[in-house]
Amino acid sequence: MSDPAFILVVEDNEEIRIFLKIALENQGYQVQLAEDAEQAIEALTHQQFKLAIIDQCLPDMMGVQLGQVIRRQSHSAALPLVLFSGSSTNALEKEAFAAGFCRYLVKPVPVMTLYQVVEELTQ
Repeated sequence: MSDPAFILVVEDNEEIRIFLKIALENQGYQVQLAEDAEQAIEALTHQQFKLAIIDQCLPDMMGVQLGQVIRRQSHSAALPLVLFSGSSTNALEKEAFAAGFCRYLVKPVPVMTLYQVVEELTQ
């Protein structure tokens, strides 16, 4: 990877957030962390990302709602989005895809699956 992709990780759980940062940086990606939707929206106004990985249960907004906000902003409307959730339901998966998410990953995600999805969406 010559020019590392910049990835936004939006996750309120500190352990998961740090794990994702380390795992992705070990693969050569640059990572910016956000603990909630407000921080994510702020980051998106100042930085261009190749991918956003968003937790479904954030303290200030559900991840699917954040995806909808991102899709309405012209500077991030085409950004690939991955929903990261501890819940595996068909309804949530359908809602995520309807909101513009490219992938729906259920925690715990095998690290190799994470790497494959990130590589595919940042190409």
